[in-house]
Amino acid sequence: MSPKVKRKTNASVTLGERVRSLRQGIDGATQERVAQLAGIDLTNYGDIERGYGNPTFETMLRIAAVLKVPASELIAGLTRTDLPDDDPELTVADFIAARKQHRLGR
Repeated sequence: MSPKVKRKTNASVTLGERVRSLRQGIDGATQERVAQLAGIDLTNYGDIERGYGNPTFETMLRIAAVLKVPASELIAGLTRTDLPDDDPELTVADFIAARKQHRLGR
């Protein structure tokens, strides 16, 4: 099994920049201290700040709480366009319409 390759996306880079900026705005707040208080591994936290992380919802809530900001501040303005183009951009409405058209074509 090959090791998982980490990659940056616009979304993960933006998230990392926001988290780092907020942490650096707190006097004496180190990556180690924030990770410890958030109850997450230091390496995972460092990955998040460097734009390689893909934190779970719970991890985002923990980090936001330690940094004393709403979690929404960490992801504000990010959209599907901030993700890689390797996934098709479909909506539920597109799926339902295609399914209906397929049924009518039978």
